[in-house]
Amino acid sequence: MTGAGEGRLPAGWTIERVREVSGVPDAVVVDGDRAVTRVAWPPDGEDRPVGPEAVLRLGGPAVVRGAGDEDRSMGHFEDDGSVCCWSAGTFHQTVRGL
Repeated sequence: MTGAGEGRLPAGWTIERVREVSGVPDAVVVDGDRAVTRVAWPPDGEDRPVGPEAVLRLGGPAVVRGAGDEDRSMGHFEDDGSVCCWSAGTFHQTVRGL
């Protein structure tokens, strides 16, 4: 059975698999209707908005799957619910990197 929002996870991924790979038993897919920004590196670059297809809460950290198949980021939730991303990689690397 697919949970709410799981249809936006990459093919072959379920929230149960995310929990297993990340080691975060209470990981959840959250509402993607929020501002998501990827912080630029080097710092003199421009931050850019990310159109999220899926946003996961893994304890405190966030994992965002952006609109492109390779567009995945790790970050944190701000007090207003938006997400600030500061690391990118494959979905597996990002989830496992927690």
